[in-house]
Amino acid sequence: MFTVKLYPLLFTNEAAKSVSAALGSGAAAVEVGRSQTDSRVVLVDTEVVLRLVRKQHANTHLYTYIVDADGVLAEVGYSKSRSDPNLVSVYSSAGIHKHGPLAYQLVMYSISPSWLRSDSTLSEDSQAVWDMMYRMSGEGGVYERKWVGEFGNPKYQISNSTANNSRTDELIGEFGEMIDPKDPSTLTEEFFLDWLKDNRPNYSPEYFGQLWAYRMVAHDSKTEELFDRGHEFLNKLNELLNELGLEDELSNAEIVHGLAAELFTQLYD
Repeated sequence: MFTVKLYPLLFTNEAAKSVSAALGSGAAAVEVGRSQTDSRVVLVDTEVVLRLVRKQHANTHLYTYIVDADGVLAEVGYSKSRSDPNLVSVYSSAGIHKHGPLAYQLVMYSISPSWLRSDSTLSEDSQAVWDMMYRMSGEGGVYERKWVGEFGNPKYQISNSTANNSRTDELIGEFGEMIDPKDPSTLTEEFFLDWLKDNRPNYSPEYFGQLWAYRMVAHDSKTEELFDRGHEFLNKLNELLNELGLEDELSNAEIVHGLAAELFTQLYD
């Protein structure tokens, strides 16, 4: 049976980073909120960000200039579902140097015991993450999984998951057309699995990982240490802003949000 100590193997093909590896490299996990319902977990290289802030302090919009490949390692933005208090949806994600999967796991830690589901548009890299979550879920796995149609407003949850799949657009679109809100049976996991078996026997459910929501069976014992380091980083960032006379111009949260947004822009725009 798998144990939590094996979870860094979750994304073996992608050589994903573990909590211990992130701690060893000097990274920190920072959680910042945009509103009462939206938040972001951002994994940063603390020393690089502090150094770049100091270097660019003359520009009051410095947070749009300090980002480079080492300053911010990964980000996942997420929103609480309006239709189900136990479900949280990703609205943005990006990562470099194989830190992306770890950022998802940090979000799961932060929202526990709620479930995490994908956003409606997935890049090839993001699709691979959700597919791997499916493979490593179930009995003896690292994750629990739950069909998105089992949450509040099931028609919306399923339709949102089938809106734009970078790998199998046509197939997932065909399944979406089979959903009938007047027939609850079409909203079930069993219906999808039967449909897939009958219509695309060469496809496995693991290629459609975004149709399930996930949470970790157990979390790495050092995860809280990564967030504690994030609090320390925010305090240091505040001290630096005060030192540079920028405390009235910028907040540490604005800088972190700017880092995350710039990483996403650099990778996907």
